[in-house]
Amino acid sequence: MAEARLKVALLIVSTTAAKDPSTDASQLALGDVLDKEGGGKWELIDTKIVSDVVTQIQRQIMLWADVAAEGINLIVTTGGTGFATTDNTPEAVSALLHKQAPGLVHGMLAASLQVTPFAMMSRPVAGIRNKTVIVTLPGSPKGAKENLEAILKMLPHACQQAAGMDSRALHAGGVKKLEADAGIDSISKQGHPHSHAHHDHGHHHGHGHSHGHGHGHGDLVRHTNPNTNPISNDPSLGPSRRSRESPYPMLSVDDALQKIREHTPASEITTSKVDTSLAGRVLAEDVSARENVPGFRASIVDGYAVVVPKDGKLDGVFPVVSVSHAAPGDTAVKDLQEGQIARITTGAPLPPGATSVIMVEDTVLKTMTDDGKEEKEVDIHIEARES
Repeated sequence: MAEARLKVALLIVSTTAAKDPSTDASQLALGDVLDKEGGGKWELIDTKIVSDVVTQIQRQIMLWADVAAEGINLIVTTGGTGFATTDNTPEAVSALLHKQAPGLVHGMLAASLQVTPFAMMSRPVAGIRNKTVIVTLPGSPKGAKENLEAILKMLPHACQQAAGMDSRALHAGGVKKLEADAGIDSISKQGHPHSHAHHDHGHHHGHGHSHGHGHGHGDLVRHTNPNTNPISNDPSLGPSRRSRESPYPMLSVDDALQKIREHTPASEITTSKVDTSLAGRVLAEDVSARENVPGFRASIVDGYAVVVPKDGKLDGVFPVVSVSHAAPGDTAVKDLQEGQIARITTGAPLPPGATSVIMVEDTVLKTMTDDGKEEKEVDIHIEARES
């Protein structure tokens, strides 16, 4: 009985090809490699083209690796691996990987460097998400083809292990048998020399946040490095499962203020009655309220109200016991106990007992309620800060 072929999905990252698919030559080149040099082990079952946009790249990869019923073994991307400001495919893919595969990256680069030092200008990544192996290739058809050739014979073994095949059975017979099954030997050079490094497909998304804190519920700070970009279970399925980092580039306060000054027309001071004619105007002088507005401790961020332990550490998975919205009449928020957390929106009242709010960016969603509308458990890892 013939061995089942491994399933491959190809993702072409190119704004140009997304507008006009006829401009892409990568699909034909890579399909040719799989057919002619794959030893009959591969079946290309799906090809998609997306623009150079991080969210589009990640959404398609997650649909294949997380949702697809076909059980895709290998995802290959092509485009956006260079040094251009718009080349961010490696960053988009790296954020999704559960395991890194630096050996595959080394294999591609080693083959390239036999031809040209400019191979150092390529930034491939490889790894595993769930049971799917993911490899990023350059955007030029020649570079993509030759990179895939460099590692192709090793990929069946990688895909079988990632899919859950028993390692003891897979490695029975030793390295020599594995090499023979793959059609290679220990002294042959893996792959083919090639030249690539300059590709005109890419995208740019900066990730970062700058928050000022302090409103009677603790000295809020970022508890994780913004570059770690923690994400939720599925950022494509609703606000409670969204990405935990902003997809928009961060500006310094000085740059932001300068842009405001550049685009704000000169002001004119007038005196008006306090009525509907004030719409669209701003105060010329500060006005102070006679009492606190709002008249309760309110959150200044979206996140989770918590009771911080005496040692200042919050480490583990916590149940979400209530939700506090910034809505009129939404006051039925029960007392919060240590070990519990409450979902809270910006402007909403802190539950009684809460001592701090952890920003949603510093959390990872673990489980949802049965109806899929709210969080059930959230993962938080926070260490005490030195004062």
